[in-house]
Amino acid sequence: MKEGHIIYGLVDPRTNELRYIGYTSNMKQRYSNHMSKKRLEAKNRKGNWIKSLLKENIKAEMIIIEEYETAAELQQAEID
Repeated sequence: MKEGHIIYGLVDPRTNELRYIGYTSNMKQRYSNHMSKKRLEAKNRKGNWIKSLLKENIKAEMIIIEEYETAAELQQAEID
């Protein structure tokens, strides 16, 4: 997966619906964090959605939405 200053999305592969937007400088690590057992213990919309996918033996797809030159641009870009 790509490294850099990235706004990414998690997409439901069943519907191609964009379900989550975030930012990272390390996509591989961030994706692993989303799928980690500890993170999925939290009872929230994103976690419940990811758990529903995993029950069907599928995973969310991670896509690049935008790339930026500096990390400072990421927080505002995620909000926008």
